[in-house]
Amino acid sequence: MSVAVPPGLYTIQVTNQVTNKLAAPASAGGNVTVNTVSSQVWQITGDGTITAFSGTTGLQARTNNIPAQAGSNVVANSGSDARWIISEGKLISNSYWTAYVMTNDGTNLYWSIDGGNNILVNAKASRAQFTFTPAN
Repeated sequence: MSVAVPPGLYTIQVTNQVTNKLAAPASAGGNVTVNTVSSQVWQITGDGTITAFSGTTGLQARTNNIPAQAGSNVVANSGSDARWIISEGKLISNSYWTAYVMTNDGTNLYWSIDGGNNILVNAKASRAQFTFTPAN
């Protein structure tokens, strides 16, 4: 059964590559990537906005790095709202969720990962599954 990932602060990693975590770029316009050193925390709101935060504690500083679409790339588009659908969510062991991230514009494109570890939007066949773990 599919469930919604509730609003909150999360670390996001690639499900089948648990050391690869979602990372926001240092500035607006840069690509959202996955890497092994990220300690990035992301806020998911009830309307589907995903926002990067700096820090890993309850005292978060909003970076304004909101993932937005630029062509087929997912970039940090500072100050601009971008809403995504977190689809096919599954609660695992009452502690974290697995799900896919897709566009909300009816194109049915999903987040995927290219060979350079950049997040792109692509067809469903190449989508990546992500794990959303509540931040401590």
